[in-house]
Amino acid sequence: MERSCGALDDLLTDHDLLDALGEGRIHIPAGIRVMVVPAKPYIPISTLRAAVTYPAVPGAYSDDDIRRALVDAHLGDLVNEPDRAEVWSQRLSRGEQQRVALARALLMRPDWLFLDESTSAVDEKLEAELYAVLARRLPKTTIMSIGHRSAVVRLHQRHLEMCPESDHFTLDDTARVVAPAE
Repeated sequence: MERSCGALDDLLTDHDLLDALGEGRIHIPAGIRVMVVPAKPYIPISTLRAAVTYPAVPGAYSDDDIRRALVDAHLGDLVNEPDRAEVWSQRLSRGEQQRVALARALLMRPDWLFLDESTSAVDEKLEAELYAVLARRLPKTTIMSIGHRSAVVRLHQRHLEMCPESDHFTLDDTARVVAPAE
């Protein structure tokens, strides 16, 4: 599981928030794959192949799978560079780095995918296209987004919001089902 440095970690580790919410435990059943994609994903200094497949072991994914993930993440201009070693976090823009992390998700095919501001550096049109790719390629994955852009709401089937109420938070489920992005 990738580690997040943003809102999801704040939600899970902020002492005051945990005090307000009470006690609890998060249990992930055996065999369930969970992936968190932060706004600023970790990109190793290595080959593009290593950057896209991180944290998997070398050889875990075929060249064809890596190329398809890059194309689907709108990074098709990089498909001929899988073995090029670079400081990819310096070469790629923030939006391209986010798309590398989404390509990882397409490869990993997690059961649960938490997107923590993970499309914040792309425009809304590309964001909608990326969410459509995730929905199409990962039909059995539950995708939860943590974000501030109102446009992200329409890209999901449900909208949940944590709302402060005096000394605690409540979960507001708007109870409306939004049509999935196409």
